[in-house]
Amino acid sequence: MSNPSTHRTRALAILALLGALAGTAAAGSAALDTVVVLHTNDLHGHISGDDGRRGGVARMAAYVRRARATQPRVLFLDAGDCIAGTPVSTMFRGAPIFEVMSAMGYDAAALGNHEFDHGWRRIAAFREAATFPLLSANAYAPDGELVADRGYLVLELSGVRVGLIGVVTEHTPHMITKRGNRGLAFLPVVPLLRELVPEVRRACDVLILLSHLGSRADRVVAEEVRGIDLIVGGHDHRLIAEPEMVGSTAIVQALHSAAYLGETKVAVDPAGGGVRAVLGRAIPLRDLPGPDPAVAAAVNRWEARVSAVVDVPIGAAEQAWGADRAAAFVEQVMRSWAGADFGFYNEGGVRAGLPAGQVLARHVWMMLPFGNVLATATIEGRHIGGQLGERLRGDGVRLDPGRVYTVATNSFVCERPGTFLGEPDSIEYSDALIRDIVIDHIEREGLGLGP
Repeated sequence: MSNPSTHRTRALAILALLGALAGTAAAGSAALDTVVVLHTNDLHGHISGDDGRRGGVARMAAYVRRARATQPRVLFLDAGDCIAGTPVSTMFRGAPIFEVMSAMGYDAAALGNHEFDHGWRRIAAFREAATFPLLSANAYAPDGELVADRGYLVLELSGVRVGLIGVVTEHTPHMITKRGNRGLAFLPVVPLLRELVPEVRRACDVLILLSHLGSRADRVVAEEVRGIDLIVGGHDHRLIAEPEMVGSTAIVQALHSAAYLGETKVAVDPAGGGVRAVLGRAIPLRDLPGPDPAVAAAVNRWEARVSAVVDVPIGAAEQAWGADRAAAFVEQVMRSWAGADFGFYNEGGVRAGLPAGQVLARHVWMMLPFGNVLATATIEGRHIGGQLGERLRGDGVRLDPGRVYTVATNSFVCERPGTFLGEPDSIEYSDALIRDIVIDHIEREGLGLGP
């Protein structure tokens, strides 16, 4: 039988830690220092509230400002993929997002794989626009220098030293366009951190990893690398509001697209006893007060520059579409435009669906945020493979091995034909952006999927 006094002792200890995290110490307990970590990930250019679910980052900035006014140790961090997903990001190749994030008061951000969408040299413009450091310890330019400002840094917050390390998935080369990204190196994360964490650990009281790896990889890091107190994650768009503990490492993530602000409180023993507790929650942006006037003004300035182009009615939808139906529509439009046998778009390339009612050009920009042009691949039936081949077999399509087929697809797919298509005989690139082809089709012919 368990000892009731033991349970009571544990309960009092937990209450003391909870009190410390809230800024008060329980009677008779040693006061703990609290670091408040406010965090985002995978913003994907969503700086304005646009669909009722997202509050807009100006409201987030107001909450951060309020927290800093009432608490001595507040960090505001992002785990990467700040850009790619909205017209204001796509049209101006990402730089406005870092300008707005600077106005919001971020302390640091990791590079994500989408920061490479416009070529690695474009990251220099992000670094110039940002008043905070961009971190990535494992992404190297062709000349052997770090692509980011630095791999890690240590900040002091009212006597507590906080180490921050940034990493991006080592699989980034398979996720980004080859144009402008040749010669990059992305070091394997676990071996790198095994060497780097002890070095940073000696200089700090709390060690935070800004990870653009995905939650599964975050768990592997927590299992394989000792000394990390908190992983602020991103990449797979999960909501991990309550910290997920793997050993002594806490893992959090705040979904994507500025829908939530993560708030994680870390209790530190000022006597050198390390991190004693971690508590977290995720706050829906719609529940926050605000907005912060300066940030709202910065957002509105940029949105005004794109509105005349994208806030233009082009059609109407009888019902809302999810991303899967939108992808099928895009493939049909490409097939029709090219006069091809099949249409194929890579999974994840179509990023949003359509709302019911009036459809704007903006909705297509958000559906297709990447600057892919239409390409047509010519390929014999016996050589069709990759993801296209798997799909056709799953749909019961019988291919004639000797027949030559045409596939309307996008330029990203054609950079990796073996993965997606098989072995094309030839590829012909058009000058037409797929986004423009889809907008034109909706204006002329509406939204019918056809046969």
